[in-house]
Amino acid sequence: MQTAWVTGAGGLFGNYLVQTAPQFAPHWQLIGIIRDGNMPSLPRVGKDAVPASLPSPSGVRYRLLDLADFHAIRGAFKEDRPQLIIHCAALSRSPACQENPSLAHRLNVEVTAQLAELAAGIPLIFVSSDLVFDGREGNYDEAAQPNPLSVYAETKVAAEQIVLANPRHTTLRISLNGGTSPTGDRGFNEEMCRAWRAGQT
Repeated sequence: MQTAWVTGAGGLFGNYLVQTAPQFAPHWQLIGIIRDGNMPSLPRVGKDAVPASLPSPSGVRYRLLDLADFHAIRGAFKEDRPQLIIHCAALSRSPACQENPSLAHRLNVEVTAQLAELAAGIPLIFVSSDLVFDGREGNYDEAAQPNPLSVYAETKVAAEQIVLANPRHTTLRISLNGGTSPTGDRGFNEEMCRAWRAGQT
């Protein structure tokens, strides 16, 4: 059985991927990478985390790992020896990126570079954003020139360039997504509902 890492498994997109992938790729062992502290309901079980609040389909396990700890990433990669990385993790809230560009660069660019280096000999799928474009024209294709308008988008462009330097690696640009996240605060719809409840309309 082959093994795949899915980073950002505590987030909206990564969680849906981990929960649904086994039915489409039953011969893969998925390891959902969750940032320590990102899922407070997770009991600590050594290096693995078994989410009490999430279903765990057959072929899925979780690992608590701070992706900003490059030494820990290397150790975990050597131990798990994945044949594929799907990199969903990011500092994705644009206001947080604007407030702390250095943190955004570390989490969105440097972490991606580290993973791309480790995955030099295997496929890596980097989940990016359509925000790399300014939105003035629309109907963008792969050859369209990015024009980021925010710190978040700038970090995604920089990370894409690193990823695409390896022909085995690719990027997937997704649009604003909604849904129900494990923590209840990752989807655009969840942010809107939280703001509405707080009277921030």
